[in-house]
Amino acid sequence: MVVYGNLSGASVISIAPKAGLYGSGRSFGSGTVDVQQGAKFTIDQTKQDNHSSSPDGQTEANTLKSVLKGQGNFNKTGDGALHYAGDGSGFTGTANVQSGSMAVDGNLRNAGLITVSQGAGLSGTTNSFGSGVVDVQKNATFDLSPSSSDAGSVANTSQTVLKGEGLFNKTGDGALHYAGDGSSFTGTANVQSGSMAVDGNLRNAGLITVSQGAGLSGTTNSFGSGVIDVQKNATLTVAQGAPTGSAATNPVTSNNVATNTLEVSRLRKSSSALHSVSLSRLMTRSNIANTSLLASLAQNTASTEAGHTTSTDTLKTTLKGQGEFKKTGSGTLHYAGDGSAFTGNATVQEGTMAVDSHLRNAELITVAPNAGLSGTSGSFGSGTIDVQQNGKFNIAQDGAAENDAAATSANTLQSTLKGQGEFDKTGSGTLYYTGDGRSFGGNTSVQAGTMVVNNTLGDEKTSSMSVAQGATLSGNGTVGGNTTVSGTLAPGNRDGAHAIGTLRVNGNLTMSNGSTFYAEAKDGNADNVLVSGKADLSGAKASFNVLDNRPMQSGNVYNLVQASGGLLTHFGGYQSNVQGAYPYLKPELTYTATNAQVTVADVRGSGTNGGGTNSKPDDGSHNATPNNGGGT
Repeated sequence: MVVYGNLSGASVISIAPKAGLYGSGRSFGSGTVDVQQGAKFTIDQTKQDNHSSSPDGQTEANTLKSVLKGQGNFNKTGDGALHYAGDGSGFTGTANVQSGSMAVDGNLRNAGLITVSQGAGLSGTTNSFGSGVVDVQKNATFDLSPSSSDAGSVANTSQTVLKGEGLFNKTGDGALHYAGDGSSFTGTANVQSGSMAVDGNLRNAGLITVSQGAGLSGTTNSFGSGVIDVQKNATLTVAQGAPTGSAATNPVTSNNVATNTLEVSRLRKSSSALHSVSLSRLMTRSNIANTSLLASLAQNTASTEAGHTTSTDTLKTTLKGQGEFKKTGSGTLHYAGDGSAFTGNATVQEGTMAVDSHLRNAELITVAPNAGLSGTSGSFGSGTIDVQQNGKFNIAQDGAAENDAAATSANTLQSTLKGQGEFDKTGSGTLYYTGDGRSFGGNTSVQAGTMVVNNTLGDEKTSSMSVAQGATLSGNGTVGGNTTVSGTLAPGNRDGAHAIGTLRVNGNLTMSNGSTFYAEAKDGNADNVLVSGKADLSGAKASFNVLDNRPMQSGNVYNLVQASGGLLTHFGGYQSNVQGAYPYLKPELTYTATNAQVTVADVRGSGTNGGGTNSKPDDGSHNATPNNGGGT
């Protein structure tokens, strides 16, 4: 039956199996339409019916208020827009938006399947749809907004199953909690405004875009191998752990390792503030104008984390954009994706993030108090790493244990360091630090391998440096603060070329028991250390090695340590290869109030200089001087 006029006064219209009813929005009233199994109910809404002065184009002519029930088929056809404002909770059949668009202002929450055909559009709120399937076909659009402005409301949770190749847009100013299964959705998702927390999954989406001012959050299991483009002032938050659902949803089970690539793409700009519901191991935060809201969200995050077992997860997402990437949750997140196109800011708010790949173009990476960041020198670029108090930053540089590894892009850290936290160098390999660390006021610990400092590392007022037994500190730069060496202190570069150099210590130097001071000499110059404070050398054995056959003279003096604050003690031991190269010369350790030095003496009888008297301190750059008062 085709209704050209109207049946708006009918209380119940039943459509029998295999029968059909056709009309427009104005053809029917607020009565019940019972679409029985095998029956069809079609609303043909054209643009001609949509003439309206209202902002959303809604009129009596294009609004369907009927109560829908039954197991049949409900179709929207025509190139116009239809507003469905009725109660469709009793409808359990299938719906099809074949052309034009349909805005569900009422609800179809118990429909088993809603199909949005190519070129068509479907929109609604989280209250409009239930746990059925929405199939967004290629070039189709599905717009979903939260039902409530209350960020913590369960009404903002969507359990809809998404599939198809179309476009899924999160709209509206509030927070949307997507707890459905989107594993069959391979299209594009856009967070146009507000925030979307993915507690279910969109792991097969090809592209997810987060627009300016918007936010996206999830766990490593929420996203797959697509692209996430985090635009400027947008936020991406990823926490470790399988999603556990919320009070309004059933638990979502999935593997704890996300083997795909996560891509966050562009989102449209919105003036809305970012909200978020409480999620287990998940919280979205964005560019929020209301700072008190941000604080309350942080509290919600902490409460949802409580009681959960620490876990380790892997995220292989491709990151791009200028937004913000946040890692939350108490466990360890391994980031193994391609972050080369991500130029925004990253924050490790809780737990640890291990960058197994790289974020080398990130402008700023912040390590919050009690959080941790780790990687290799290749994981990070020339941006800033802010290690806040009680935060930890670890570079695990593995490789050959020998001290002649040449500096390469693979073993050089160029990052600017700041903060009051801890910077640890681990691994058996060599790490060259060439960044600007003048504003880093925490402790640097060389726990294994070799660290070569060729710029400045450490604020001289608050920072400190420690070198563990078996580890080596060398370089031509400056280390800030008091420095304690239990391993080896070897100024200059051990880079194959064995360049002679000066390492400066802006503080006191303590050589602990069992430590080694290693210096090389070549072309009349020797490696040396300039200490702005005092030097305690008693725990160290000094090793002095000449690398060339340049003739030496009696009275040559090589400064090893020059301490402006004075020498507290002398070296506890000494060895040299000089007598092997020049059998008639004896290198002796000699001292002044501020200098520890090697003085070369001739041991062939009366030609000796008596141990050398030239102890004039210099800047350490040309420190071999002849003794003109003696010698041969």
